[in-house]
Amino acid sequence: MNPAAAFMVSSEGITLKTLFAYYITGLPMDLVHAFGTALFILIAAEPMLEKMDRIKVKYGIVE
Repeated sequence: MNPAAAFMVSSEGITLKTLFAYYITGLPMDLVHAFGTALFILIAAEPMLEKMDRIKVKYGIVE
């Protein structure tokens, strides 16, 4: 999203310096997002996959 933000906000041309500034200012949010995603996967992935497997078998979706 950082390059998209640079293109949407900037009325003048995008330079490497401007793009780098957007990446640096967006880094904390990107890190929080990555940590939250990893935590969610660690906690919820296994139960969700088990439920999806039960649905596949129940409705004959796979094989």
